[in-house]
Amino acid sequence: MPSTTVKYLCALATICLPPIAQADQEPLWLRNAALSPDGSKIAFTYQSQIYIAPSIGGEARALTSGSFYPHALTWSPDNSTLAFAANPYGNDDVFTLSLTTLVMKRLTYHSGDDIPTAFSADGQQVLFSTTRLTDADQDFYSRASKHSFGTPGSQLYAVNLADNAMQSILPIPARHANWNLQQSRLLYNSPHKDQPYRKHQASFAVPSVWMFDAKTQKHRQLTPDKVAAQMPLWDHKRQGFYFLSEQSGDFNVWYYNLATNEQSQLTHFTRHPVRDLTVASNGDIAFSFNGELYRLAKGQSKPQKINLDIAHFAPSKDRFFVSSEATQFVPSQHDDEVLFASYGDIFAMDTNKEKVSRLTTTAGAEKDMVYTPDGYGVLYSALRDGHWGLYLASSNKKEELLSAAPMVSETPFMVLAGQDITQPQFSPDGTQLAFVVDGRSLHVIDVDNDESKGDNSGKLLPPKLVSSKSATKAGAVQSVGKTLITPDKVSESGTLNFAWSPDSTQLAVHVMPAPYSHDILVVDAKGNKPAINVSQNGFYNTLPKWSADNRILSWMTTDGGLKDTAGEDSQYLLRGVFTNGRAQTDYKNDVAVESGDEENATPTMDYPLTARNLEYRQAFEFPYSGNIIDFAMYGDQLFVIDALATPEGDEVTRGFVYDIRKQQTEFLFTDLPSAQGATILPKQGLAFVHIDGEVVKVDLESSDQTPIVINLPVEYQQAPRKLAAYQQMVKQTQELFYRQDMGKVDWNYYSKHYQRYLPHINNDRDFGDLISELYGELNASHTGGYGVTEDGLTRDETASLGLIFKQQRAQVSAKAPQPGLIIDGIMPGSPADIDEQALQVGDRLTAINGKPVKNLSDVARLLNHKADEAVSLTLKRKGKAITQRVTPVDADSMLQLVQKRWELERRNYVTAKTDGQIAYVYLPNMSNESFQHLRSEALGRFRHAKALILDIRFNGGGFLADTLIEFLTAQEVADVVPHTGESASDASRRSWMKPSLVIANSASYSEASAFSQYYQDLNVGPIIGEPVPGTGTAVTGFHAEVYEGVRYRFPYLPLKNLKGQYYENLELQPDVVVFNTPEKVVKGKDTQLDAAIEEALSLINKS
Repeated sequence: MPSTTVKYLCALATICLPPIAQADQEPLWLRNAALSPDGSKIAFTYQSQIYIAPSIGGEARALTSGSFYPHALTWSPDNSTLAFAANPYGNDDVFTLSLTTLVMKRLTYHSGDDIPTAFSADGQQVLFSTTRLTDADQDFYSRASKHSFGTPGSQLYAVNLADNAMQSILPIPARHANWNLQQSRLLYNSPHKDQPYRKHQASFAVPSVWMFDAKTQKHRQLTPDKVAAQMPLWDHKRQGFYFLSEQSGDFNVWYYNLATNEQSQLTHFTRHPVRDLTVASNGDIAFSFNGELYRLAKGQSKPQKINLDIAHFAPSKDRFFVSSEATQFVPSQHDDEVLFASYGDIFAMDTNKEKVSRLTTTAGAEKDMVYTPDGYGVLYSALRDGHWGLYLASSNKKEELLSAAPMVSETPFMVLAGQDITQPQFSPDGTQLAFVVDGRSLHVIDVDNDESKGDNSGKLLPPKLVSSKSATKAGAVQSVGKTLITPDKVSESGTLNFAWSPDSTQLAVHVMPAPYSHDILVVDAKGNKPAINVSQNGFYNTLPKWSADNRILSWMTTDGGLKDTAGEDSQYLLRGVFTNGRAQTDYKNDVAVESGDEENATPTMDYPLTARNLEYRQAFEFPYSGNIIDFAMYGDQLFVIDALATPEGDEVTRGFVYDIRKQQTEFLFTDLPSAQGATILPKQGLAFVHIDGEVVKVDLESSDQTPIVINLPVEYQQAPRKLAAYQQMVKQTQELFYRQDMGKVDWNYYSKHYQRYLPHINNDRDFGDLISELYGELNASHTGGYGVTEDGLTRDETASLGLIFKQQRAQVSAKAPQPGLIIDGIMPGSPADIDEQALQVGDRLTAINGKPVKNLSDVARLLNHKADEAVSLTLKRKGKAITQRVTPVDADSMLQLVQKRWELERRNYVTAKTDGQIAYVYLPNMSNESFQHLRSEALGRFRHAKALILDIRFNGGGFLADTLIEFLTAQEVADVVPHTGESASDASRRSWMKPSLVIANSASYSEASAFSQYYQDLNVGPIIGEPVPGTGTAVTGFHAEVYEGVRYRFPYLPLKNLKGQYYENLELQPDVVVFNTPEKVVKGKDTQLDAAIEEALSLINKS
């Protein structure tokens, strides 16, 4: 068969991407395959466009422009129309495209995501997944977020093609739902309760295939638990269905015979998953695999690749723009220059002339810039060839500011093969350089040491530079200069921060030898003396700084700072110690510090920090804790910049100076908006505050403010930046993933394999999905790539009245939507919940602001961008027209009400059923707010209850498990007995002292999963519900500095139980296993809650 080619239809060569290299000629990342019912054509997506081609291969024709992102394609039964999801209005809506007229029609208008699953058998409706308001008796899955289920949608709806009227079909997350010809049986799969591209997971989080019988109203699970199965599609005879399953280890196509319940495997691919299954009425099937499309014709046993000729117009997305964003800034000793880092490049700005010079021009990232001691060069970390090294940039002209140089030269300064070198800092006297190796060890070199100039690469290096290109063995890095902090002192890579002493003899270093241990060590710059721990407390300590006269070392600590309700440290204060006894004595006697000259304030008096009598040498403790951004000591003056929340909910940035001798405070400014960072230079009498779009220079003497507007010229070449971002993601993941063996996955193979798709991806949603597919190979929780929707889209924002119409009550049938908009319920606390007379169940809504409304789509259109804006509703009640003015709220506000109703309905149910004996509290996440709520309810409303039900279903995690265990396991030692009234255990004022139990399900995620395991391992009480997948692992997230459109996350810090088992993928088995079946959910029955009540009453009887 002929090779597949890509034809670039370029009107102007200058605006087209260069031709793909010969090895990459065939188009890859072909997705969303959809066979026409007659089997003659196949639709698919490639580079943000929908294409159609003969199903046997050939020329593909673009159907859409590429200005939006289409996916989830499905055909009408008559082969004339495609339905799909697309985001021209910001979120995913359902659209149709006529293949005869090429006219697009929008079917849904809500700003939530709507994803089509199939046409109805008669072609008059499209089924789609969505999340809308529901009545309280069908609200079980309303607590399930997109993050709970990997993909959006907790209900199944149908929308009419003719008039856009819609109706709820099932109040459950029925994915890939499709009717048989008689519309009597509905196939669907349950959602994956993690990111949708995760592979090889064996837990109750994976999807399984179900069938709903419209006549009996029964739901039947067809595929087993703990084996992923999805995308069920009826065969052409409707005697069974095809689906994708991991039964063989990788996703392949399988067939299920409904008469015999036998399953047979049709494809046998390995190493990569089959995706995007599609079935034609003639018995053909097609799918995507390894970025390409395949077809398995009826009667054949081996699928054939569909070779396609794609005529594709590919304008370059390279662009030039001026950026106001900076990730880092560094003021110069020359007052009129500032360095900025933006989009991974480094810039120098002359703040007087507002002239900017771009110092780096690579696609890779540069960061950690510092001026050279003379102030005319910059040293920085740069990612080159897969590793960070140190590079120097300076003007070709002597003593020329970087911002004035028409051209700068970059020279390798320190490049160690196989090692990462970051965070360079020159000593104040300019003779030494400190840096971090591999994120975990601190080293110092003498830049005046001529013996260190050797370079095995043979390159001629400028004076005072060090470079090594020789291959390094394990531990070889220890020979680079002096090793001051070894890797065993740094449990998390990248957490080191340090500061040189003004006399250049010592460094103060923040280290983290174990999780939750944050110490401040002082090390000798020559490495000749043991380190001194100056913090010596069990709190968080960070950001050490020396006073300009070397007499005081200060740092930020949570020792003495405010705590939140859950007991976690939430704010820092500042603490300082005298460096030695002489420093303490001279300070108290106000002895002036001698200096070599007026311009250079380096102290000549000897004030090295010593361990002798350290605990007697506290210099100060700033009597206020807060969100400190930066601070600096100069003489008696402690300069501080912090963030403060206002009563209006905003954040302001303040600057003040605290006299530690007089213990007096004077404000410098209080009016700056929220800051991204700050730098205080008391020796220069200046502070710099980085706010949105500018840096404000503040004179510390006069408090005068001078704005420095950030305008940085960025040459954004998308393809090399995307590749650099991808490679940086691969590197970060390999270095930080929670298992050093990468879970036995061949990370090198898979990362290189997925890299080959990059030239074929022109949008960030596909880029995010590509990362998710790669991460899916790791079979771990908390993984995913997330593409940012491109700017320029008109974003819908549907406001909500809180009205629930009859169309939003699931009818569990294929009937057409009910006519008219009759109120079926009113959300408590919502704008519509005015009083008993204003709006009532049974009222018919006929108009909004005088414009007629007939269906839910009309309502969504007229409430778009109407949050907090009063609207006039026209209704009919018993034949009479009435009007009512209501002010809708935004989606987030309504979501909070939905969550509150979810809990209160269950709380009131438990209270009524147990006559108040059982307390019920729901925790939506593991946050301080959740703990406040638990303590308020359990020790307040329910203090006389005899047992507690703690519900963590659909809990998205956070950081609370230890606190909850403490709250639930305190023991009574003594009672406080008043003269009158009730006695109480002393511990009961902050802990629950009675029996408890937990309800959990397979969507109890992250810290909710860990808490469940803690709770069971410690035998605190019984757990009721479903098996809980092991997802108790700390997560870290990044975005690449060089690329603006994608972010990603992965687990990096594991939990292990006392047996040494990872919590990750360790599924918890409840003490009482109970599932909420679809039939029960539809009828408003919470079987798990009923079982919990029964178990709680049993606990009371036993106690």
